[in-house]
Amino acid sequence: MIDIMGHDFIKYGTIVNYTSIQFEESMNEPGHLEIHVNASIEGAEELQKGRLVIIDGDLNKCGLITDLGKDDEDQDMIIVKGHELKIITRQRTTIPPEGADYTVYNGTVEWVMRKVMLDHFIQPEDPARLFPFLQLGIFKDAGPKTRVQQTNKPVNEVLTEISKIHDIGWRITPDLEAVQYLFQVFSGTDRSDEVLFEDEYGIDNILSASYTDTMEDYKNVAYVYGEGEGAVRKRVLIGNATGWNRHELTIDARDLQSEEEELTEAQYLSILQSRGYERLAEHQMQEFLSIKTLANTEGAPFQYGRDFYLGDIVMIQLNRWGLAKKDRVTSVLHVWEDIGYRQDIMFGAEKPNVIKKIKRTETRLNVLENSKVRAQVSIL
Repeated sequence: MIDIMGHDFIKYGTIVNYTSIQFEESMNEPGHLEIHVNASIEGAEELQKGRLVIIDGDLNKCGLITDLGKDDEDQDMIIVKGHELKIITRQRTTIPPEGADYTVYNGTVEWVMRKVMLDHFIQPEDPARLFPFLQLGIFKDAGPKTRVQQTNKPVNEVLTEISKIHDIGWRITPDLEAVQYLFQVFSGTDRSDEVLFEDEYGIDNILSASYTDTMEDYKNVAYVYGEGEGAVRKRVLIGNATGWNRHELTIDARDLQSEEEELTEAQYLSILQSRGYERLAEHQMQEFLSIKTLANTEGAPFQYGRDFYLGDIVMIQLNRWGLAKKDRVTSVLHVWEDIGYRQDIMFGAEKPNVIKKIKRTETRLNVLENSKVRAQVSIL
């Protein structure tokens, strides 16, 4: 069932008959949505760009329609595409307060993410930037202390980067009774002693799996260059690997400045180190594991939404590959088709593609081009 409503909570219709639905719940970034429905079906005309859909009454499966299309192979078919509701965070950028060139956030991971939302959606300086109906959910103070410096970057990219570095999830869901949308941060639970996915020995709740162990983008030594020029430029070195085992990364951190924040040299060098550790975290050896499961089907021992949830850590045992590991549920793709319902569960990091690598590089350059020397500091 597909419920259709406007961002103002006005309901436009319900679709019961459809050809297929794909809805991805993602821990770190907006998951994707795709619906195929015959144009003659009752309610199909209400599928319009900018409207919201809720799948099977599950508020965690609320998406924003961004594209409507047709296919030559079936002229009667409407192809609807979009994303999880949290895609709305790309509609604001992290512009600094008037008189400042960037904003520095200091606090726990959750506090920083909530403060970004407050500054650019919920309590912005410019009332034209206010996002109607959007509020913060319950504060749980999740994650360690962190320091984030931002300027002129899409908010969704800021939240995604923080989320991936610290293994913290975030979502935006509608509260139909309160008539508001809630931004919520979550950290997941370690259920590895309770939930097991295995391909043999009586459980066999894995339909298929794919696994990659890669060092393609691996770096373990970082040279971080901060403020100053030439011989007096501040620099820190992170990592001590040698020889064939040394994989170097150079980081231009000139956007980090000490004067306006009145930092001591030791404090400034510590901030450079933090930047280095953050960037190295993006270049670790990585394992990518995706499985199609029998979860939520009749007789399945463990069911998503009952026994485990997005962001949780579970145990995976693939005996045919000699693989046993704990891993985090980072995305769940729900698929409804003529043949029935299935889930594709992604564990650990998302395998990057060329476009995402290029985008990450462009983001780094944008920060360097737009960051200057004055800072607006927000401290917990």
